[in-house]
Amino acid sequence: MIEKNREALKKRYSGLLENIEGSICDENTEVKNGKLFYKDIELDAGKDVGDVNVKSIDTLCVHGFGIGNAIKTLRQKFPKTVILVLETNLCILKKAFETVDLTDLINDPKIVIAAVDKNADEIISSVVELFEQRLYWGNLIQVNAPNYDKADFYDLKKIQELIYKNMTPIILNRNTLMNKSKQIGENTIKNIPSIANGGSIGDLTDKFKNRPAVIAASGPSLSKNIHLLSDIQDKCILIAADSVLSTLKSQNIKPDFACGVDYQTINVEKYKSILEEKKKNDINYVCIDGVYFSIPKLFEKSFLQYTPMSLMNLYKDIVGESQKKYFGVNAVTHLAIQLAYILGTNPIIFVGQDWAYSGGMEHAKGASIDGALPRDVIWVKGSYEEKVPTTPTLYSGLKLVEDMAGSLSKEGYEFINATEGGALIEHTKIMSLRDVIDKYMPDKIDKNIFDIKSQNRHKDFIKKTREIKKELGEIIKNSSKALKTDKQIIK
Repeated sequence: MIEKNREALKKRYSGLLENIEGSICDENTEVKNGKLFYKDIELDAGKDVGDVNVKSIDTLCVHGFGIGNAIKTLRQKFPKTVILVLETNLCILKKAFETVDLTDLINDPKIVIAAVDKNADEIISSVVELFEQRLYWGNLIQVNAPNYDKADFYDLKKIQELIYKNMTPIILNRNTLMNKSKQIGENTIKNIPSIANGGSIGDLTDKFKNRPAVIAASGPSLSKNIHLLSDIQDKCILIAADSVLSTLKSQNIKPDFACGVDYQTINVEKYKSILEEKKKNDINYVCIDGVYFSIPKLFEKSFLQYTPMSLMNLYKDIVGESQKKYFGVNAVTHLAIQLAYILGTNPIIFVGQDWAYSGGMEHAKGASIDGALPRDVIWVKGSYEEKVPTTPTLYSGLKLVEDMAGSLSKEGYEFINATEGGALIEHTKIMSLRDVIDKYMPDKIDKNIFDIKSQNRHKDFIKKTREIKKELGEIIKNSSKALKTDKQIIK
């Protein structure tokens, strides 16, 4: 390897350098007269990268490092754009770094080189996570280095599918933020009175440490074991997704917590069983700050989870901050897992968490009207079946559940999937709910230790809102001056 390349790789990609130098090349890969060949295919030939339209805010994903030609061309065409380079053949990298001085590419802070090996899913997931904040604002543009689509060592279709899979949650969240941010912001402001009278999710920290929690959702498989939930109400902390509240009530099952995240008016329908009571419900309600504003008013106690980009960050000196890590939320189950984690419960058990159209149904009986499968079906590995149908939206939710379970498993949290159907959820142990009950729920739980009094912080919120209003007034005033100056300069 050219020494300049080695020194540059050592400083920035020490792990990659170690893997490259430890790799063994086969006879299929060779360099002739400065050109790179795999079998009889010239890879990365010339400087033709096709018609690519990229903005500086976008991220370019180049399939194949080759000998550096395509990357150099893209860098010249788009000097401000971040470039991600994926390569599956370490021998290609070895030959390239042995042949050409590529220190300009190695040292470029806006170029990231990633080797994709047999752990492709994990690597692509990590890479997408690395670029997550950029991908909320710009697009991921994929380009093939010349002839990489013809090389049998580079499974282009598989890698593109992995990228799509990991990008789906980001795209969905981004679309929600772009299209519904006004409505979410209005809900947050209208929720301030409920927040002022309630608590923060951080107030619940470790209230039920090392007690089992069951998170019940309205997946089709819930019908298989819902009858068992009534037997364990006093042996676990039962957390319910709001979509399953009516179904649970029909079985005389009362959860300890209900979670809600929906910001649209139509979602009030999920609380029909509570609306019929015509009084505030004593289930502990946990919601994100942008939930539809009339819903927290249905409960005696509401606990808030606010997001990093929320307006409620302006009030965090009043509502406080959780001392535990925050996970992204794009479905109610994610908030339920966040709650179980905050409460310190362990193990965390899933029931009705299909993330798929099990038996051709979207939800359990009683939770929704069963209909035909949607057109945008994705087939994924099932817990009990080889494949089950799901959708990009459900799949994105599944992916985030897996990320949460994977992260918390490293901290000693145990996740058990007792759904008895649906999609396979990585980082969980598959068990029947009956076996879970026998193993993890021998005794009743004293729930009287849980007592958080409602707070009255209206005066604090009014004072803070006045301060914010004054600061915004100054911002508007200064912005108006700046715009006036700009117009004068342009004139």
